[in-house]
Amino acid sequence: MNAAEYKYFVLGLIFLKYISNYFEELYKKLENYSSSDPEDRDEYIDENVFRVPKDARWKVLIDNSKMADLSILIDNALDLIKKKNAHSMVIAK
Repeated sequence: MNAAEYKYFVLGLIFLKYISNYFEELYKKLENYSSSDPEDRDEYIDENVFRVPKDARWKVLIDNSKMADLSILIDNALDLIKKKNAHSMVIAK
């Protein structure tokens, strides 16, 4: 990989870690409320937080970081996040 291409990989990881942190913070708060479901996507829409599917969560990536197909896991995680948050991805005109 060319050194100039590393930025795309690193920026993707930074984005994934950033949204994972906010997701986990809200997830823990929602777990404490009996009227909330931490797996309900509407809970995250209301708070303007990306919903991170189970297979795309930072912990899953860290737990599998020694695997040879880590790049595939990261790509799949980003694709899952994109699919599960299509409502949040509005293109500015």
